[in-house]
Amino acid sequence: MLELDVADYLPWESSKALPLVQKACEKLDQGKRVVLASGYQPSAVERAKETGAKLGLTPVQVSESIAEILGWIGERILREKPVAGVILTGGDTAVSVCRALGVTGIRILEEVVPAIPLGEMKTDDGKLLRVVTKAGAFGNADALVIATRRLQKRK
Repeated sequence: MLELDVADYLPWESSKALPLVQKACEKLDQGKRVVLASGYQPSAVERAKETGAKLGLTPVQVSESIAEILGWIGERILREKPVAGVILTGGDTAVSVCRALGVTGIRILEEVVPAIPLGEMKTDDGKLLRVVTKAGAFGNADALVIATRRLQKRK
């Protein structure tokens, strides 16, 4: 698990994220699964809001920045490393990653659990990726575990 402390990335400059991208790629080279998450602990969320406010950003703009940052990082990792698939949670994050990769659509292959689909998406450079999309506050506690297993079976 690589946790992104959003306050450390504001104002957003892509060069700030390069060490995190490198660390994720190293973990993938070691055959490990990588989970990239924005800081979700209440203290991290509050710190991100405070840092954003000091920069004149509203909470909505901070949230949009988080999606942009995760999209940029996800795009860099997915272009650099071969992966069996990706799980994208939260609509804004999923859209941001897909936009960064130049994805124009996702072909649904099956339903992993009710209302959580597994599909295929093609990047603008022709790479085909399996993808599970999950709304942020939707699904059972084990939905992501089931999705991970399903991605592994499909590779």
